[in-house]
Amino acid sequence: MTPWAALASHAETVLAADVNVYSTATDKLVAPALVIRPDDPWREPNRFCADLQRYVAVAVVTASTPQDGTDKLYDIHSSLIESLPSGWAFVSVSGIVINETMGVPLLASALRLSYRNTGEEES
Repeated sequence: MTPWAALASHAETVLAADVNVYSTATDKLVAPALVIRPDDPWREPNRFCADLQRYVAVAVVTASTPQDGTDKLYDIHSSLIESLPSGWAFVSVSGIVINETMGVPLLASALRLSYRNTGEEES
């Protein structure tokens, strides 16, 4: 299983039941959601592991009210940060952006994560 698929499976067990989890970018997003995708740079050599990988877990919520949306983004990120599986590390969280490309205002914020790949998990 790829690292991002494993993280998506883990996220489904720790996030609120109403949060949809996507292991890759999608054009059929249903908010609230968490979308996991590679960051830039994605993979770099690292002397302590096979490679160091970087990902973003983008939390997306409807913007019914800015306060409710901000609270929900915080809850989604906090739930994942507090329960990251072995090999994963919290790097940072971006500020909130407003996205209206789907016809309804959405708030989004990216949780940046790193993953120390041992080369054993992928098959």
